[in-house]
Amino acid sequence: MREGWHRRIDWPWVGWRTSWDAAFDASQSSAFTWFWRGEVAAVVVGVVLTVVLIRSARLGEAAFVGGATLLMSCSNYYASGIRTMLVAFPMYLLLGRVATRRPWVRPVYVCLSAPVMAAFVVAFTQGQWVD
Repeated sequence: MREGWHRRIDWPWVGWRTSWDAAFDASQSSAFTWFWRGEVAAVVVGVVLTVVLIRSARLGEAAFVGGATLLMSCSNYYASGIRTMLVAFPMYLLLGRVATRRPWVRPVYVCLSAPVMAAFVVAFTQGQWVD
């Protein structure tokens, strides 16, 4: 990956700065811009989820998510963060626990995730998916 993708191990803030700059670079195509925004969002979700799991005393799950987030963020730019969040199973378990206690969460989740899912399907079928 170092030669073909020019990717190397680096401090997380270096990857953050590079990915953040790319996420808001108007000179790129929109597919690449949204790819970088997704990568930044994946790291933010990973960090927030890790903190929530630590505060909930779910230390094993926090170690799993925190380790995965740290691993994907320790390079000179973020890549594969969106795929990494697919294996962040504690997020889905936490969502299930919250939805059990607060029934209004289920319809809100469906109303928020359905348009996002549709947008991803449209982007993928038009060949605009980068990751």
